[in-house]
Amino acid sequence: MKTEGSFKNKDAQDIIYRAFLPERPKAAVVLVHGLGEHAAKYGYFGESAYEKGMAFFAYDQRGHGRSDGPKCHADSFGDLVEDLRQFVEIAKIESLCDEVFIVGHSMGGLTSLLFSIKYGGGIKGTIVSAPALRFMNSPSGIEGGIVEILALLCPSLTTPNRIPFEYLSHDTEMINETKDDRYSQRVISFRMFTEAKRSAAYVLGNAAAINVPVLLLHGTGDKVIDPAGTKELFQKISSGDKEIKLYEGLYHELLRETTRQEIIDYILGWIAKRTGR
Repeated sequence: MKTEGSFKNKDAQDIIYRAFLPERPKAAVVLVHGLGEHAAKYGYFGESAYEKGMAFFAYDQRGHGRSDGPKCHADSFGDLVEDLRQFVEIAKIESLCDEVFIVGHSMGGLTSLLFSIKYGGGIKGTIVSAPALRFMNSPSGIEGGIVEILALLCPSLTTPNRIPFEYLSHDTEMINETKDDRYSQRVISFRMFTEAKRSAAYVLGNAAAINVPVLLLHGTGDKVIDPAGTKELFQKISSGDKEIKLYEGLYHELLRETTRQEIIDYILGWIAKRTGR
């Protein structure tokens, strides 16, 4: 069964979500999308999870898709973590399943890692794809200082996201779909950017607090987020059940790459091995 719903976050914003709900699911997968994305882009992931007997939940993060909030903006990643905390509880209630696994991509991966540090006891595992830990071509020097000032003075003001579409995936069909998608956004607020950098530093400095099973995924051809950050994270995570997979030559959006089904199947297989059902 496929459903849609909404919930109000702590700031009274309506957050829209989608769910695929099989009978008696063996696990519940909660997807956290990346910057400028939305839940509907991952319907094929939901269908794959459903076919494997797993519930699948994906929400439009605040400021994204059909959810409320200034475009691609959050005052802090702590707000995004609290939205995710609420959504994880909704997933448990609607699926009647406590075996929740988070799958986060890019900035959604950063949010998922922050959640795992603070609320890891409430989930069974975390999977992150190209987590936003080391940014390529990040503003520095005078330009970086200006960005910090703008983040303080006009936090929700956005700047264009100039990452070429061709950096995202080798799949031209996926690229064209993103170009034509009315809900995809190509901006980021100054506050969101500076908070992402601070949050990334926090994750790398506190990765030892991550004790849940973890699967890290990254394409070695990523021109948006440096795979070196994911490798560093892997070394620092204290969990006794951790794995890193590097996909040779693949770009930033692994879940929208030409080999996405192979990657999705691996994720779902990894989850299945860690469920009690």
